[in-house]
Amino acid sequence: MGLWLLHFLPLWLLPFVSPYVIIGAPILLSRLFNDRLNVWAPVYQYDAILAPVFLLAALDVVRRIAGRTGPRAGRRIAVALPSTVLAVTLVGTLLFPQVFPFQRTLTGDNWTMTDRAEAHLRAVDRIPDGVCVEAADTAVPHLVDRTRVGLNGTTDEDRLMWLIIDDRVDELGGSDPLTPQEAFARADRLGFEPVIEDDEGLWVFTREVGEDAAAGCADYLRR
Repeated sequence: MGLWLLHFLPLWLLPFVSPYVIIGAPILLSRLFNDRLNVWAPVYQYDAILAPVFLLAALDVVRRIAGRTGPRAGRRIAVALPSTVLAVTLVGTLLFPQVFPFQRTLTGDNWTMTDRAEAHLRAVDRIPDGVCVEAADTAVPHLVDRTRVGLNGTTDEDRLMWLIIDDRVDELGGSDPLTPQEAFARADRLGFEPVIEDDEGLWVFTREVGEDAAAGCADYLRR
């Protein structure tokens, strides 16, 4: 419900009257028919492509209303609609930082090292250079420059040497994401041993593999 309200209520439901709403409809519906909970929520980057489409659809309706009601009424609507959008943005930024993350930029929180951020640094620092590793999607960007890294569940199990699992998320990223419970069960099945346990929800595991298997990790990831 929040996804629908945030996209359409600030625009007075006007996009539903515009044919241009059809451009964004398949993308929105594909999210609602997806079994990944992350894409249902009005967060992350998923709204970036939809917001301008629905805004332009609303402005298309405003233009047509202005053409039928005269310039004075048209100007009022043309001012009132953007004002509503700006007001929602302001209130959301002040009160709902989970959905409107610009607040963290205004307050400087984006540049503050939280306990979780420091735990991520500790987890990443335990991973040696050049190894074959799977990690939660929050840790992968910090490993791409010096390891052969993939998301949890995406690497050839015979070549895998290190794991980072985040138990505070619902899923660990990727097109067919593992849950933390599935990732822990897989780590146990493959014989991994923990080297960091529950550091702000982050776990680091390792195991020994043969030199030939480790060397083949890069070829597997390239395919």
